[in-house]
Amino acid sequence: MKKNEIILTTIIIFLSLLCLYFFKQSKSLVNVGEYKYQEQGRVNYKVYLNDNNYYKKEFLDEGMQYISTLVDYIDLNYNYEMSYNTDKLFKVSKKLKADVKIVDSEKNDKVIFSKEEIIKEENLKDTKTIGINDNIKLDYNKYNDLTNEFKSKYGINATSTLYVTYSINFESIDGEIKDSRVIRIEMPLSKQMININKSNDINNASTYIGRTSSIINKTMLILGIVFSTLAVIALVALIIEIRTRILNTSKYDRFVNRILREYDSYITNSNEAFITTDKNTFKVESFKELLDVRNNVDKPIIYNKINDDESMFVIISNDAIYQYIVNRSDIE
Repeated sequence: MKKNEIILTTIIIFLSLLCLYFFKQSKSLVNVGEYKYQEQGRVNYKVYLNDNNYYKKEFLDEGMQYISTLVDYIDLNYNYEMSYNTDKLFKVSKKLKADVKIVDSEKNDKVIFSKEEIIKEENLKDTKTIGINDNIKLDYNKYNDLTNEFKSKYGINATSTLYVTYSINFESIDGEIKDSRVIRIEMPLSKQMININKSNDINNASTYIGRTSSIINKTMLILGIVFSTLAVIALVALIIEIRTRILNTSKYDRFVNRILREYDSYITNSNEAFITTDKNTFKVESFKELLDVRNNVDKPIIYNKINDDESMFVIISNDAIYQYIVNRSDIE
């Protein structure tokens, strides 16, 4: 990169930082309204059992301890309702994911292994009120078998847990309201007895303060536009500079420069004129042939710029001299 190109690049970076600064200073978050809302959310579960001689019911209710070998699957039911005192439309997305984590409880719970799985992900139609009711059958044994296999294979004694997270994200079409909720359950893995913990039910009635960005300083905005315009002008100048340099570089110069760049580790530059000795001199027809010689005799290639129109590449071996001479007239 030439000196002018380095200067222009520095100017572009400086002007870009200035225009970003002034654009940022020209805006500020401002309150656009207060919106009352009510919401309720919860997760309920039932633990369905394998065939056994002890429990007469096919499932067990919440709040018990469960024998892991008897668990067939866990039936999860998610409910969430949200309503605002506004006619705004909301974009709503929901995602249910399972995270397996194996940690070393003796080393400040440092993670040994983790795996994330998206169980369900969905975008809902735009709506004024948010109402979600999802039923999921969670295959507990799949995650339990995974951790048992991992711990058995590597002979480790660690704590393993399954986290099941239900995320709800919603945003009004105009962007004034943007929020999210998370409902989580967690349960141990690789245990004979398990208990299931779940997050507290959601039951809120409150006020959301809507915010948006607004132009508060026109001077800062104008300065941002000025510096962004100067940055674009400098960028155009840099492109012209680079294009001109490339166009003004002849085929001969590009050819020689490419050899010097690509085979830099093989080539030694010499500013002195080559002195003929009494060794046999062989002229090769291409640089590729000279490379073959270099690989055979394991000697460096000496580069000498004879003049603006002629360059010479030489290998001096114990008993011979190998030359490759390139002329401008041969390339142009």
